[in-house]
Amino acid sequence: DCPSGYYKDKTLCKPCSSGCKTCSNSSTCHECFTPQVVYNSVCTASCPNNMVALSGICTPCDSTCETCNGISNQNCLSCLSTWYYLNNVCYKQCADQYFNNVSVCSQCPSECQTCTSTSSCQTCQSSYLLYQGQCLLTCPKGTFQQNQLCQNCNENCQNCLSLEMCLEPKTGYYLDNGIPVSSCPSNKYPSKTECRSCDSSCLTCQGGSDQNCTACSSPRFLSNSQCILTCPDGLYGN
Repeated sequence: DCPSGYYKDKTLCKPCSSGCKTCSNSSTCHECFTPQVVYNSVCTASCPNNMVALSGICTPCDSTCETCNGISNQNCLSCLSTWYYLNNVCYKQCADQYFNNVSVCSQCPSECQTCTSTSSCQTCQSSYLLYQGQCLLTCPKGTFQQNQLCQNCNENCQNCLSLEMCLEPKTGYYLDNGIPVSSCPSNKYPSKTECRSCDSSCLTCQGGSDQNCTACSSPRFLSNSQCILTCPDGLYGN
């Protein structure tokens, strides 16, 4: 028999190709001297992408892997360009609670159901509410809960239950039936942060009693901040 690195050709021992330990001819290597490996029947320093050295021979990875340490689809080390890597497996799409992060499936924050990055949630876990890419336990002031979202209040409202029900207007505004207004309607007067109704005898007023009128509806007449039906002696209606 021929020594390592040679093959028998009739009665002669001829050298295998460079680095080859056993071969059947000068172009067909079966085993290389360590640390080289067999690739396409020749010895090379390492296997190309998509292949792994098993028993010194370059063997194809699973079709989803770019690099691997075994031949199954659970032996990937990195993925082909249209696949995403997570825990030695390549997926066509990242699962919920993970996002596509340059060919890798990275985990969303724990309160997110889906996300586009570690700082931008798209949907939240059941006990959380989504606001500006964050999942919160309660909606911040200036917003209200609608389903699993925090929606902004009316632009002139700083605390609300809905767009139509403001609880606290911004400075310079008053609440009129839950809506923030810059001035109260003519039949109401401002009291702190809300519009209150005038007395029924007044057309307009400065307060809530029948002695705070500033104008009257016909057939009443204004006298000493009251709306009366008949003018006092010595006065006439105008």
